[in-house]
Amino acid sequence: MNYLSLLNKELNSTNSSNFNNKFIYFNRKENLKHWNSQYDEKNNIQIMILGRPVIEISDWDNFQENEEKYISKLLIKKYIDLEISEFCNQLNGAFSVLLIDYRFNKILIITDKLGIYPIYTYGTNLQEFQFSSNFNFLVDNVSSKINVDLVSLAEFLKKGFIYHPNTQYKEIQTIDNGCFCILDFDKKILTKKKYFRFQLKPIYNFNYLVHKLSKALVKSIKKRTLKYFGKKVVFLSGGTDSRMILANSEDPDTEAITLYNVENNETKLAKNIAKSLNKKLSLIKRDDNYYYKSFDESININGGRCSPTDDHFFNLKNNEKIKNYDTILTGCYADWLFKGIALDRKQVSILGSKLPLYNLKTFDYDFFSKRTLLDKKYEELIREREDIIFFDKKSHIKNEIGRIFPLFQEETAATRLTLQQLFPWDSIFSDNEILEVYQQIPAKYKVNSEVYDKAVSQILNNVKNIPHSGKRHKIGINKYYGVLIYIIKIKIDKILNSLRIKKVNLMISKKTLISGAGYGIGREIAEKFAKEKHDLYLLIRKKIELKSLKLLEKRYGIKVKIFVGDLRNLKFINKLKQKIDYVDNVVNNAAMANTKYFTDVSEKDFKDLLDVNLRASFKISQIFSKKMINKKIKGTIVSISSQLGHVGAYNRTLYCLSKFGLEGLTKSMALDLAKHGIRVVTVAPTKTLVRPDEKKKNPFKIKNY
Repeated sequence: MNYLSLLNKELNSTNSSNFNNKFIYFNRKENLKHWNSQYDEKNNIQIMILGRPVIEISDWDNFQENEEKYISKLLIKKYIDLEISEFCNQLNGAFSVLLIDYRFNKILIITDKLGIYPIYTYGTNLQEFQFSSNFNFLVDNVSSKINVDLVSLAEFLKKGFIYHPNTQYKEIQTIDNGCFCILDFDKKILTKKKYFRFQLKPIYNFNYLVHKLSKALVKSIKKRTLKYFGKKVVFLSGGTDSRMILANSEDPDTEAITLYNVENNETKLAKNIAKSLNKKLSLIKRDDNYYYKSFDESININGGRCSPTDDHFFNLKNNEKIKNYDTILTGCYADWLFKGIALDRKQVSILGSKLPLYNLKTFDYDFFSKRTLLDKKYEELIREREDIIFFDKKSHIKNEIGRIFPLFQEETAATRLTLQQLFPWDSIFSDNEILEVYQQIPAKYKVNSEVYDKAVSQILNNVKNIPHSGKRHKIGINKYYGVLIYIIKIKIDKILNSLRIKKVNLMISKKTLISGAGYGIGREIAEKFAKEKHDLYLLIRKKIELKSLKLLEKRYGIKVKIFVGDLRNLKFINKLKQKIDYVDNVVNNAAMANTKYFTDVSEKDFKDLLDVNLRASFKISQIFSKKMINKKIKGTIVSISSQLGHVGAYNRTLYCLSKFGLEGLTKSMALDLAKHGIRVVTVAPTKTLVRPDEKKKNPFKIKNY
């Protein structure tokens, strides 16, 4: 793992050094040595670089083939020649830098202008101050001195991330983007200073911006794909950003890799792009458990600060093919910088149909909000934090800047944090010239990606006519023409799909059986299938649930048949065999949630819970899969599992037992029934809330796990 840390405590590590009783830990597992730790004996200065600061092409004129650590040496020279703020401003790229100046008994820490590489800190004075690029690494070493920040946790639940500089702990904060910290051990002071601030200088000359951005993009790509950087690969999709990097790579031998689950339009387009550019393309297939296998380790890498479901690369860390590359390039951050996704915008509609076209709208506090219900107190405290960030609510671009910088704070950062810590990764969008254009593009040119798309189209050569996988048209065309093409293709798809659906419906109607349909997850599932015009067979425990479920029949014009009974009673389940002819889908949702300590669980507890949570699912699936086979129905059986079907939990012995069993049952059923075209899957939610209007009607205080 790549990491950079400064602690007050000595650890059992070989990658460490001591400076004024501060222990510095630096580890960088990459093939190239241009950026590695370097000590300048003549000037008594040491530099450690996490990430990839980039130098100008002309700076390579003095490079000798046998000289290692070239960039590190060059940066030390610039540090000596320049004032600190000027030196920091001349740094270019994505990085965190630690520089030890033995001459003046100082340590200098520098973050890049966009804040791509996070630095987490503890302590406000020199004696206490500690930091790490890995969140958990720091937490583990100051655990006895920190307290959970409940406001931050509420913010995470609401938004999916925590606004800088806050973290899960009150005493740990993040260093700002474009910032340097000086630890002066002679004066015994700690100084933090911004060397870079966004200076918004909007230019409303569309063609000028397009020209300037296209030049900056080409130059940035070339600086990162020179021969000096070894064997290079681009993670290629069917979109805009990655094909642009591949098309403009200085190295003609740059290769491409496409990750996929199933071969679809995305993989088809990637193949066409690679073929048109005469580049070697490797396809790497992700299995069904690809993301699940990396959950725990991904969370450790990102410090639990973003969702591991967005970690697309972790499971490639031991891939032999990936290990062969010295430089990995992705199109990360283009969306945030140039496509307006962090601007307040409203989708344009015509005759009730939404178009892939947006208008700017007024400032919205809850831009990133989820549906999580929070205590009013925490809502207010989160709002107070936001007031500090969004003090100027009239400026679209200032709001955008507040939302996205530092770049490591965003909700989907898991992929980038993994790339930083495990791979020789670089981002072309971290370049100073690109950042300069970013500050000049007005919001109205970003909201529909107009400047960026046009700029990219000018440098794509023969691959700009290959359609974008999402937009369905070639890149850089007039936005209204693009919308027209999109609508036409969508309409054609809808017509074809409707024809296919009608053909199927002539043969067989849609029928779905749902257990535990009275409240919570089961009730929502019933509503969803009703909207899709499925006839429903609903299993409930109490007659109190009948009335609301019967409303589905009138509301959606479907047939609803409800069976009231106890799933612990095998006779009740077996009677369904005679009462229901067949179904296309089965949803095993009914469950109990025993919350007793392991030694307090009784025989009755054991039997009751397993009868409902496991045996009922087994029997219902067995009965109706036989009917599917007899009628040659290629149906689906879904069982609602839980996160506790994958991990243990305190006071949840029985519940975990049943859900682990359900996962095993599903995997085995899937193998047995696959030859009949019957899909068998589980869905594993975490704790869910019932609707506010259901709480009063729910005398059993049901919670679904």
